Amino acid sequence: MIEIKKLPLARWEDYKNLRLEALKNEPYSFGSSYQEEVSLSKEVWLSRMNNALFALSNDKPIGMVIYTFDNQLNNKHIARIHGLYVDQAFRNQGIGLRLMYQAIALIHENKDIRKVELAVNPEQNFAVRLYNRCGFNSIGVYKNEFCIDGQYCDSLAMEKFIWSQAEFDSNNTASLAQRKQTLKDILNKKIW
Repeated sequence: MIEIKKLPLARWEDYKNLRLEALKNEPYSFGSSYQEEVSLSKEVWLSRMNNALFALSNDKPIGMVIYTFDNQLNNKHIARIHGLYVDQAFRNQGIGLRLMYQAIALIHENKDIRKVELAVNPEQNFAVRLYNRCGFNSIGVYKNEFCIDGQYCDSLAMEKFIWSQAEFDSNNTASLAQRKQTLKDILNKKIW
C-alpha cells in the first residue's frame, strides 16, 4: 500500500537520496541539477523538508512533491508546486496524482492563497497531462529557459486558481464551510 505523508526531519537523508535520484534519472524534468545539489549541507536539506510530501511503499520513499508559499507582500496569495517525482518502478499507478491532490489540499489550508503556479518541461507530456488533470492551465512558454548538457529546453508555465474572487474576498461562515468541503472533496477523490 502506498502512503502519502510528510517525513520527520530525522529522515532528511531519505529525502536527499530520493531528490538526487530524481535529478540523476530525469535531468530534463527539473530546473536544478544533480551536480548543484549533491553537495548541499544537511541544514539545506532539513529546511527544504518543511513543505515536502512523500509517497512511501513499505516505509521507503518512492515519490515526492514540494509546495512553497511566497512571502513577498505582493505575491503572498501565490503558492508554487515543484519537484514532483515518482520512482520509475511505481509509475502509472496514480501516485503522482495522489501527491498532487494532497499538496493542493494542504495549500488550500492557507487562507491567503488564491493561485498555485508550476513550471514543467513541455516535452514531458505525461507530466503536462497530469497537471491538466489536476486543473492547471497553460499560460505560456519560456523559450530556452534551461541549458542541460548543452541542450536548451523550454519551460511551460501553468497555473490553477484555488478560490474565486468572491470566495477569496469573503470571510463569512458560508465561505469557510465551503472551503472545508472543498478540502474534503479533494482528499476523498476515489482515483486510486
